[in-house]
Amino acid sequence: MKNNDFTQWQENIKSIKIEDLNDIIRTKIERQKRPKLFMTYKPYLVGVLSTILIFALLVNLSPEFYVFAASNKIIAPIAELVKIANRNDIQSAFDSDYAQEVNQKLSIDGHDLDIAYVISDIYIVNLFYKYTLNGEEASKQPYLVLQDQNGNELSHTSQFHYYEGYVWIEFELDNPNNFQPLTLAIHSNLQDVIKVVKTVIPNSSMRAFELIDKNINKSFTVNGQTIIVDKLEIGAFQSRLSLHTDPKITKTMGDIQLKLTYRNVEADIISNGSVNGGYTIQFAVGQLQQPGRIDIQITSASFISNEKTSIELNLETHKVTGLPDFLSIKET
Repeated sequence: MKNNDFTQWQENIKSIKIEDLNDIIRTKIERQKRPKLFMTYKPYLVGVLSTILIFALLVNLSPEFYVFAASNKIIAPIAELVKIANRNDIQSAFDSDYAQEVNQKLSIDGHDLDIAYVISDIYIVNLFYKYTLNGEEASKQPYLVLQDQNGNELSHTSQFHYYEGYVWIEFELDNPNNFQPLTLAIHSNLQDVIKVVKTVIPNSSMRAFELIDKNINKSFTVNGQTIIVDKLEIGAFQSRLSLHTDPKITKTMGDIQLKLTYRNVEADIISNGSVNGGYTIQFAVGQLQQPGRIDIQITSASFISNEKTSIELNLETHKVTGLPDFLSIKET
């Protein structure tokens, strides 16, 4: 550094006011503190965010947990806040006067069930009730069974929700609703002693949506096999698509994946499987969603050969012959 430069640098230093220098130093210190402050509280922030994420996942993926959270006065507002989708179809059913009043109570071993409403559809029965166990709100719901007048169980699948202060259970019927009075049974199991109490609830066809039955009767070829789509039934809350394979083919349908869309929304699949020699898929869209145009697309299908395969095992040589291409044996 030349003398002139050094002299100029000294003059610059002298020209800086003490107040300005203090501000510079204070700013530097604050900048050093901020990262340390964030690092100090970072574990707590991560913990809070993780808890909120887990809570949101439980609310949206576990109907039982959502029912518990929504019925709890403290966490109910948070549960509604993180709930991704709410069912508007059930509100439409109440607004359209399809709810039948029940106003009956069941009590057994501290279980108290106050049944308020039932909404019936061709493939589903919705029940709305309030439940307490030993006088207090319970996180776990009771074991309820829906039966006909002869004691036959009508549903083996149910889902819990929460609606306007009521626990709401959807009974998915194994067979179409005949709109006869139903029997609801609550089971209690204390000290390995099973007790059951029952009550009759209304199930009138006068307060139900008329089923829309659309015959399709169109055939499609998938992987060389013919699939015949028979019909689409549209109820108030769900739709059911029926199809079967050509009886002349040599393969049985193992699985099929379909996509049903309405108003550019893909409907959730509730269940699918073989029924009376055919195949049925239930979609979570019904008349109350006002679907308008409905599009159905077969995305994939698999088939199982009906031909018998003979597999032989030689006990002396330990060799296996006749295995189909999709099977193999691994020696260990």
